Amino acid sequence: MAKTSGTPWYTAAALVALGGLLMAAAAAVRWLPCLGSRTDQTCVARQSRVYDYLVPTEPWQALPATALLAGVGMFLLAAGWPSVRRCASSWPRS
Repeated sequence: MAKTSGTPWYTAAALVALGGLLMAAAAAVRWLPCLGSRTDQTCVARQSRVYDYLVPTEPWQALPATALLAGVGMFLLAAGWPSVRRCASSWPRS
């Protein structure tokens, strides 16, 4: 069996990891006030669907950078997915 270059794996892993980190950063921006107390007024407000950033509907209130971070993160995950499938299909089967 011929050896293939590991570059596609590195590319796929980097895209998926970076996309996941950006999604986690968007979630952290939204849920950070809830770390102290879940009954705090700010945390109760963040639990509302008004602050959703993946599929926002009216009424919607944007938090700084959450929609941008989540959008770029989803784009990177979508860009890395074909590479993951291509690399996984070339694995040797036992």
